Amino acid sequence: MKGILIIRGGAIGDFICTLPVVAALREALPETPLSLLSYDRVLPLAGATGSFACLRSIESRAFAGFFAARGELDKEWVEFFGSFGMILSFLYDPDEILAGNLKRCQVKTVLTLDPRPIDRHVTEHLCSILNRVAIFPENFSPLLEIKDAPQKADGAGPIVVHAGSGSKKKNWEIGNWRAVLNFLIGRSLPVVVIEGEAD
Repeated sequence: MKGILIIRGGAIGDFICTLPVVAALREALPETPLSLLSYDRVLPLAGATGSFACLRSIESRAFAGFFAARGELDKEWVEFFGSFGMILSFLYDPDEILAGNLKRCQVKTVLTLDPRPIDRHVTEHLCSILNRVAIFPENFSPLLEIKDAPQKADGAGPIVVHAGSGSKKKNWEIGNWRAVLNFLIGRSLPVVVIEGEAD
């Protein structure tokens, strides 16, 4: 099969929540190269995972034409999209303008999913896109592995907690985070708390 392109907007947390999709694809189709189209701030972390054959910025001006109905499409981007056998888009595209333009690039399979879950955890929601191609993930927990990361002698690194988001309605109650952190620190586990630009 030709490669698979994942189009993912959002910040680093959104990318991390997409990792179960990546893991399921790698397990089901281990010989198929995966590529990612995302924001510049996400690409270094995505590259550090070693999961992607190609990384490309969603912030290119030429890509903007794909959001216009019946617009003129940049030839280089048409060629890029046409090189994939399947594209999974997690961009909000209610009128399917982007999806329609991707199909104009002669991509065999274009699957789209509104990334906002309604009645389940976001990782399970994102993985549901794979059901349409007969892939049924069972593990919805994101695992962020950094390729070639330095290892401590005991193999353990800190537990990294990202407690915020760009939207208050997506945030877990602070009391819940406090309980988790107290639990970890009470067991002498190393903890790092990080925040993003929107927190």
